[in-house]
Amino acid sequence: MKNTILIDPINETLTEVKVDTLEDIYSMLDVELIQVGHYLPNGDVIYVDEEALLKSTPINKAFFYGESRTPLLGKGLIIGTGKDGDSVSCLTTMDEAEQQVRIVSVAFKN
Repeated sequence: MKNTILIDPINETLTEVKVDTLEDIYSMLDVELIQVGHYLPNGDVIYVDEEALLKSTPINKAFFYGESRTPLLGKGLIIGTGKDGDSVSCLTTMDEAEQQVRIVSVAFKN
């Protein structure tokens, strides 16, 4: 099991969660396809919904990480990457994530 951090902008929460498989990641994010939304300096990544902009539900919350100017839509999952590109436990701590994540309200309709 890999230790990860789930970012939920709708509920404005960050939660430590464990995942084991790619299917676990899809389930945690409630998506069918994922993409890397942001690369962290420590080698961790944030997975997000690749199809967030294609969904018919209105989007009213997003989040930014650190100094990024690109809003990330839907839930995000901070997870580590191993030397061969495989998923591992994240190096980012909950305290670091709480300091870096900014949840914002947005007015966006698909």
